[in-house]
Amino acid sequence: MAGSSFVTGAAATALFTLKIYRGEGMVLLAMNWKNGQPPANFVGFSIEYCDPGGSQVWPVKNRLAFPGRSKPTKKGQAAEQYPSTEAPFQIFRWVHFPRLADTPGLFTYRVTPKFMNDEGVLSSGIAQEAKIEIYSETDPGKFNIAFTRGYVSSQAFADKFGGEAGLKKLIPADADDGNEFKSTHPDADRAYAWMGFEARQRICDLLDAAAQDKAEVMVVAFELNLPEVIDRLVAIGDKLRIIIDDSSNLRTKDGKTTGKDKGAPGSAESRAAARPRGRMPRPARGSYPPVGRKGPVGDHGTPPSRITVHRPPARAALDSSNRRIVLATS
Repeated sequence: MAGSSFVTGAAATALFTLKIYRGEGMVLLAMNWKNGQPPANFVGFSIEYCDPGGSQVWPVKNRLAFPGRSKPTKKGQAAEQYPSTEAPFQIFRWVHFPRLADTPGLFTYRVTPKFMNDEGVLSSGIAQEAKIEIYSETDPGKFNIAFTRGYVSSQAFADKFGGEAGLKKLIPADADDGNEFKSTHPDADRAYAWMGFEARQRICDLLDAAAQDKAEVMVVAFELNLPEVIDRLVAIGDKLRIIIDDSSNLRTKDGKTTGKDKGAPGSAESRAAARPRGRMPRPARGSYPPVGRKGPVGDHGTPPSRITVHRPPARAALDSSNRRIVLATS
């Protein structure tokens, strides 16, 4: 059914059930064997899909292959990928990111159980098939929850940006060095856009729009060490009101000190607060400004408890009636 958050396969004679859950630009395919355990010659599922309005059926690829059928990985190159019709997934769930996920219309998925005889020959059982819409927004036209990608250690990151070696060129060894960090990665712009995903794009677009519209912006920052965000906050000038976390979790045990003091003069947060701007003052440790009052942060207010943000990477809202933007980052 179009618009549903999940769909199911309708093949009553198939040996398994299929349910496909819609995510943002992705789907989760969940398979469940109907009766007892699969037979001993069951070796997994192949997954195929077709883009909306298309006729070409694409096999979703697997990095694992049967013994003796895989190709050696060349040094410095990503591992070979194999069509799941030949190298089925030996798992009962799979997350798939279609290459053209924002295409309007229904994506068609076909999942087929695969079996292997004693000679190593594959055969197919009865497939389940279902159609589902995929959106890049949580609920198109209503709201969108934006996240960064939590896939730095993923196969996709290794393929695109060089894995651990590439990551060392993209982020500083110490988070406090982030404010002035310059990447040496040859594909840094694309890597940051990929890693930051929707959250980075939405935050940057929102702050750009706020500066252009001269909107009032209120920010609670748990960590503040991204140059592209700091530069945009500075550009907002007098319309910015910000609370920057200055907590400390320094601990000393057996003569060794661990943790971080965000209120220290050399911390990323303190250096961000010291940037020249119309108004981006550092709150004095222990001060908390009432959200409804105007004026520099830290020059009035009541003692708070420590600011702690336990949320997704970013959340933003725009009240068009008074051009006020509230942003929480972590």
